Amino acid sequence: MFLRVSGKRWLLLLGLFGFLAVLGVSVYMLMPHSAINRENFEKIREGMPRAEVEAILGGPGRNDATGSLELDPPCKIPPFTDLAEIVQFPSHPDSPAMRNIWACDAFIAFVEFDKEGRVKKAQGVPVARVHRPHVIEKVRRALGF
Repeated sequence: MFLRVSGKRWLLLLGLFGFLAVLGVSVYMLMPHSAINRENFEKIREGMPRAEVEAILGGPGRNDATGSLELDPPCKIPPFTDLAEIVQFPSHPDSPAMRNIWACDAFIAFVEFDKEGRVKKAQGVPVARVHRPHVIEKVRRALGF
């Protein structure tokens, strides 16, 4: 048997549902979405000009990561760099370097260019933010809870 809801209550419930839907969509839209991801990386082809790679990945090589990163799942580091170098020394946009690195919280793209500025080699690896326990979690563990 259905509960009887008066017109004012029905309108209030509908308004509340609408507000929550708008709030949810707003939060999603405000979340950062990086162009540095596997889907965009897979568009990169050998011989592609640097400008096209930068257009695909949203600009020159950079580190958009919001904290320390680790490989996810653990795998071999690409042969021409190391993870500490990626996080600590991202390529500078004005650098004439032959290798550029694009990093975000979920993916790192390594792109090496030849002397003409075309893709010579590209490799991408999935990464994840390093979980650092909160102070309360550390205290709880220390107390054995």
